[in-house]
Amino acid sequence: MSSASAGIFSDAFRDPSHGLAAGGDYRKEKDATDVAAMTSDSGATWTLVKGLGGFRSVIAHLPGSGASWIAVGPSGTDISLDDGGTWSPVEGDGYHAFSFAPQGGVGWGVGESGRIGKLIW
Repeated sequence: MSSASAGIFSDAFRDPSHGLAAGGDYRKEKDATDVAAMTSDSGATWTLVKGLGGFRSVIAHLPGSGASWIAVGPSGTDISLDDGGTWSPVEGDGYHAFSFAPQGGVGWGVGESGRIGKLIW
């Protein structure tokens, strides 16, 4: 049975063909599994992605990186360097929202109690 608190919360594409979608159940942040999917055919088909550490509210491609992605949620952050095939946790707090600057090597996350985080790559 599906829940009103569960679903896809973010999607992003690194080019017209390759994209990722992420989400889960925000009421079960740390218990969430199978919360992402990838496409290599412009979204015609999607394949389940394993290895994310729970609910993720944002998925973003690292600009200029080729096949690197970041997935961010309140309970943590994960990074993939192989187009979403494998994921590694990033040390530190999670965030509710995240965005990369259009140019330059910096991204910003916002979280609980007005917390702001900066990612430099």
